[in-house]
Amino acid sequence: MKQKVVEIKIYTGDVYEGVLLQSDPEKVLILDEITGMKVRIYNNVIVSVRTLGWREQLAGVC
Repeated sequence: MKQKVVEIKIYTGDVYEGVLLQSDPEKVLILDEITGMKVRIYNNVIVSVRTLGWREQLAGVC
């Protein structure tokens, strides 16, 4: 599977660069290997962020 490096920006203004782990547009996981962060995206909207057991729901983020 070809990996695609993407850049995401979360509500804090922090920008992370990660790798698409899935190509399904409705459920994409991005892993930042440096921080161990996983991001779940639905239709290009971040719905949750998980890193080292921490998860925060980001519902409503545009």
